[in-house]
Amino acid sequence: MNQLPAVWSVASSGLRRGAGRRVLMIAILALTTAVYMLYSTYLLGAGGEAQALIDDPELPADVVFVGRRTLTDDAIQDIARRSSVSACEPARVIWYKSPAGYLRLIALPRESRLWSSVLGASAAAPPTSQQVLIPRGLAEQLGLSAGQELPLVPPQATAGRFSLQVAGTNEATDDVLRTCLITLLGGNGPRANSLFVWTRNEAGARSLASLLALDYGVPSRPFLRRMDDPLVLTASTAASLSAEVLAQKYMPGVSALGLVFVFCGIGLFCITSLSFMDRRRDLAILKTMGLESRGLLALLLIEQGAIALCGVVAGTLLAVALLARLGSLFPGPATLSAVTALKGALVGAFVLGAAASLPAALARAATVNELLFNLPVSLYRQRVGGAAGS
Repeated sequence: MNQLPAVWSVASSGLRRGAGRRVLMIAILALTTAVYMLYSTYLLGAGGEAQALIDDPELPADVVFVGRRTLTDDAIQDIARRSSVSACEPARVIWYKSPAGYLRLIALPRESRLWSSVLGASAAAPPTSQQVLIPRGLAEQLGLSAGQELPLVPPQATAGRFSLQVAGTNEATDDVLRTCLITLLGGNGPRANSLFVWTRNEAGARSLASLLALDYGVPSRPFLRRMDDPLVLTASTAASLSAEVLAQKYMPGVSALGLVFVFCGIGLFCITSLSFMDRRRDLAILKTMGLESRGLLALLLIEQGAIALCGVVAGTLLAVALLARLGSLFPGPATLSAVTALKGALVGAFVLGAAASLPAALARAATVNELLFNLPVSLYRQRVGGAAGS
């Protein structure tokens, strides 16, 4: 027997009789959908803003590792022997205080391939361990030229003041070397604590960066970072930093969004439960007249589907109107994309379905007597079997 015409008639009359509650459910669902669409649009713009704040760094190697503690020869050889590594060069990196502020001094070995970048087109020889190449901007700022002395003070030992003779200017163009002081890594001086690594592919660079960060990248003070804390740079550093900025600056609103979903879901659940209590007698009559569980499920789907459709449409219109009014507060384009609208519709349908699932299960499991006499409805019934009298 086809029960769909009767179910459709009952669902239509039920929607008309409880119009006040249905309108309230549509309003709550529209609020849920609009809030999600607004926040999702805000995050899309915030992600673009975070990426724009952090430019892709130009690195002298595929992986640049700046550490604090000394690296042993065995540790350097272990990294150089990895299958993804094509070349590995050690270096010594130390922070010093200068008349122009704190500067990073990089000591490179004499055979390093980075000298071609640092020396530029000039045919000059690398400086000695008592000489230094300084950035062009620093030379202009301090008025230094070749042959003059640059005073340096170790940050942790102010009594260890010394000077290095300026041998020329640093001609490097990448974002790491061009801002640093460059000198020669002496054979009898401090050992290397940093690495410049060239890899065969990007996957190898990411894998090596993760390994270095795990083995050497733990900061000395986790809650108070210092400028000489370990640092690992790769081509994907900008994407990682933008994701970190997005997570720290914009993602905390997810907790507020979750609270909106919870309270709206509780409101929808309460209204749906009250509707079920008011319609117990009607459901009992329908079951007495032969309405099967399949027909009851169709009845509930029609009613909740109509509410979901109206709520999603109303929420989309509300989101579009608010974006037009509040567009200046958004970090990116204040336009509602089709993908965001679709996600908002799915979120609204999920919240409504979660709120109506328990009342729908109760309506389907209830017997006629439980509905007529307001008895508690049990979702789990134990089937009793066996011979008579046993």
